[in-house]
Amino acid sequence: MAGMSGTWRPCLLQRGPVNWPDYIHGWEIREHRPAGVLVASREVIQPGNSQMKALLAALSILVLPGLMPALARTPPAQAEASMLLAGSITVSPQGAVQSYTVDKLATLPAPVQQLLTQNVPHWRFEPVIDHGHAVAAKAAMHLRIVATPTDKDHFALRIASQWFGNAANTYGLTIKNQTLPHYPGREIKERVSGTVYLVARINRQGKVDQVAAEQVNLRVRGPEMLMRMWRKDFADASVRAASHWTYNVPASGAAATRQAWIVRIPVSYTLHEMGKAKARSYGTWTAYLPGPREKISWLKPEASVPGSADALPDNGLYLADQSLHLITTPKS
Repeated sequence: MAGMSGTWRPCLLQRGPVNWPDYIHGWEIREHRPAGVLVASREVIQPGNSQMKALLAALSILVLPGLMPALARTPPAQAEASMLLAGSITVSPQGAVQSYTVDKLATLPAPVQQLLTQNVPHWRFEPVIDHGHAVAAKAAMHLRIVATPTDKDHFALRIASQWFGNAANTYGLTIKNQTLPHYPGREIKERVSGTVYLVARINRQGKVDQVAAEQVNLRVRGPEMLMRMWRKDFADASVRAASHWTYNVPASGAAATRQAWIVRIPVSYTLHEMGKAKARSYGTWTAYLPGPREKISWLKPEASVPGSADALPDNGLYLADQSLHLITTPKS
């Protein structure tokens, strides 16, 4: 691997020359390079790549010109792009969708709007039971849309993951001390970014007594062995930091009766170039290289999520058990 380091560089899935570094979230990092000095920012920003400016043709087969030059060097199974969407959904006592909203729907690409229209109204959920009776229920909704190449010019669009539930502060569980992890040195040097999806158990004293990395997604591609190392570095840094985090636990309401709270915490590692930090625009495409989902021995079955929990937005705090449980498989 030492021989490779002089000639190989990580490749963002983007058009045009790679603009290093492209991300930072909350870390104090400085390094002199021809492009300038790296500094920290507490906002999650979008890389300086050309966005996919059009989603053309039919819904199932899309033309996404913004990624094609880089994806030509990437195996189709690995080269994907994704966007995160947020909104809300209301279901009937029978589990049918009564209504839903998606934030800034009119600004999204037409094929994405069509994908939502063809899926969400037809979803079915497990009925929500309250005191022995099925009731209507409303929850926040988070969706990850993924575009996968079908050939060198076309993509298929799908809803890859979804999450239905409000943030933990809705139930009175709030952050007391959540010091940011250290950005791993190897990943700073190699300009690697990604998101770690933690699962943690918070006891009644507000301390974390169990924590594990369930999944690590990358936004930079490299040889498989290197990507495994990057994921491990990000996971280890997140787990070390999270083991010292503390929280204010609920003092009233239904959640206050629990002996412990299982939560999900996405932790984003992001670099950017000084003077170019910019908040990532909602509903835009980013490179997507999802990692394997790890089995967590102490995680209760009711807190498990089918598929992936990576529909959650970065750097939030969520109870692990969702408010609504989808029983319909989203269509491409």
